[in-house]
Amino acid sequence: MNKKLYSFGLMTFLGVMQLLAVTITPLEKVSIATDRDVYIAGDWVYFSIKLQDQQNHISDFVYLTVSSKNQQQIFTGCVKINNNTASGSFYLADTLTSGIYQLVSYTNHMRNYGQEAFAIKNILVANRFDSDLKGIAAETLVETLIVDTLFQTGIVNQPLQQVKLNKEFFSQREPVKLDIRLPEEISKAMVSVSVRKVAPVNFPETRFNQEYTSTVNSCYYLPERSGFILEGQIFDRNHTSVAQKMVFLSGKDSIANLQYSFTNNEGEFRFFLNPYYFGKKITVRMDGEDKSAIEIKSKYFNGIIGTLPMQINGDIESYLQMDQKYLGIQRSYNVIYHQEQPEIITAKGWRSEVYSREGLMVKPSDYLYLPDFLEISRELLPYYKIREKDNDFEGTLMDINQKDFAVPFIFFDGILLEHIRQIIPFDSKKIKSILTIPNVRFLGELNIRGILDITSASDQTENLQWRSPVSMLNVERPLPNSVYMMPEIDKIPRQIPVYLPLLYWNSALPLDSGKNSTIAFYTSDCTGTFEVLIKGFSSDGKEIEFRKLFKVTSKKF
Repeated sequence: MNKKLYSFGLMTFLGVMQLLAVTITPLEKVSIATDRDVYIAGDWVYFSIKLQDQQNHISDFVYLTVSSKNQQQIFTGCVKINNNTASGSFYLADTLTSGIYQLVSYTNHMRNYGQEAFAIKNILVANRFDSDLKGIAAETLVETLIVDTLFQTGIVNQPLQQVKLNKEFFSQREPVKLDIRLPEEISKAMVSVSVRKVAPVNFPETRFNQEYTSTVNSCYYLPERSGFILEGQIFDRNHTSVAQKMVFLSGKDSIANLQYSFTNNEGEFRFFLNPYYFGKKITVRMDGEDKSAIEIKSKYFNGIIGTLPMQINGDIESYLQMDQKYLGIQRSYNVIYHQEQPEIITAKGWRSEVYSREGLMVKPSDYLYLPDFLEISRELLPYYKIREKDNDFEGTLMDINQKDFAVPFIFFDGILLEHIRQIIPFDSKKIKSILTIPNVRFLGELNIRGILDITSASDQTENLQWRSPVSMLNVERPLPNSVYMMPEIDKIPRQIPVYLPLLYWNSALPLDSGKNSTIAFYTSDCTGTFEVLIKGFSSDGKEIEFRKLFKVTSKKF
C-alpha cells in the first residue's frame, strides 16, 4: 500500500471527524463596520468584520453578500479570520443605481441559526451621474443629530473621555493626532477605526447581541476550519435523491489529484477544500456514466434582511452632489488610494496527490508525429492497450506486479476523466507528457488499478466531452487584505486638489486597557464636520462603539 496515500487518507478522515465532533453550543456572533455610510458609485468600500472573541470560536472564514433594495446581488466574497477579525474591500460599479444597499455577513456555522443570526450593515450609494437625488430622501424616518456618545452593550452609558484629539478645529491639510484609551471596565478589544466626513444619514441598528436558537440540526452546517466545505446533492431523472453514490472531485493541475465521497440518504455529499483548491478550477463528477444531475449548493445568502430604514438629519442632496464632485476630481487626477495585499498560499503539503513514486514518463514531442491517442498508446505506452469495441473504445493497463489487465484511472491536466474516449482525438502535438503508473494504488478504501497521468501541451480541458453530468466550477479565493493608502498630503503641492471624505481607515486595531493607542493622519481639502468612529468587540464578547466629532475649515488656527 502507498504509505503516503494511507497517511493522507487517515489525516483527511480525522480532519472530518474533528469537524463533526466540534462543540457548537456557543453561538458565533459577528459585527460589520464600513469605512463610511455613504458612497458614490465608482468608489471602494472598505469593511471590517469582527468575530466575538471567545476561546472556543470555531470558524476561520466569514462570508459577505451585498444586495440592493430590490434584492439584486451585487457582490459576494469570503474573507479569512485572523485574530477574530476579517477585512477586505469591494468596488462599487459606476453603473449602480442610487439607493440603499445591505451588507450581510455570517459564518457557515451561523447558517444553522437562520438569517436572524446574521450581521447586517446598510449603506447609501449615489450614482455620480445621477442629477436627481431627491428620491433618496424618501427613506427618511425621523431627523436625528449625531453627538459624541459611548455605546456599550451591557455597560451603562457614560461620558466619552476615551477618544481624544489634539484639537477640536483643524484647517485644511493639517496634521491630526488621535489618542484612544479603553475604559477601565474593558481589558482588551479589537476594533476598526474610521475617520470620515459626517454624512447627514444614519442607519438604525436592527440587531445587537441577540440570542438565537438553531432552525435546523445544529451540526448540519459544519464549521469551516483551514478551508471551505463544498456541499452538493445528486438527483435522478425524477428529481429523486440518489443515495450511496460515489462522487469524485479533482482539480485542474499538472499533477493528478483526487478526493472521493459518498452521498447520504438524501443524496447529499461534502468535500473539504483546503488552501490547495483556492482559486483553482475543479470538476465534480459521479462514478459511472448515468444521467443523474449534480447540484452544487451556494453558501451565499441572496436577498435582504428586514427593512432598510434610514434617518436623515441634513441636506442629503447637497452632500451627495459634493461627494460626486470630489470623486470626479480625484478620478481626473488618476489618484488611487486602494492597495491589496494578497496572502501567499503554498500548495505543497495540501495537494491530495494520487501517487508518490515516479512512473514511466514519455513525451510525444520526442517522437514522430502521431495523429491520435490510439496511435500514441500503440507506439509509446507499452503497458496500456486500447481496443475498439461496439463503436467505442476500451483501455486497460497491465499491473506489472499482478500481471493482469484492468481499467486504470485516467487524469488529464489533473482532472479525473470518465473514459478513454474523451482524449482519443488528441494528437501528439496536444499532449505534453504521459506518466504511467502500472500497479495498484490505494486512496483510503478506493482501489485504483493503475494510473495514466496526462498533461496537455496547451489547455485542452475545455475541449473534453462528457457523457454523464459533471459540475465544473472555480473555487473562490479568500479576498485579499485591502488597505486605504493615505497620501503624504504635506508633500502634495497646494495647486493639486486632494478631496478625501475618508481621512483614515484601520480595519483591525488592538486596544489594551490602560494603554493609549495613538493615530496620526492629515486633513484634506474637504471641509465640514468629521467623525472618528470606533467599532468592535471587547475581550469578553461585548460589542462596543465610540464616536468623536471634530471640524475642518478653510481658516487656519
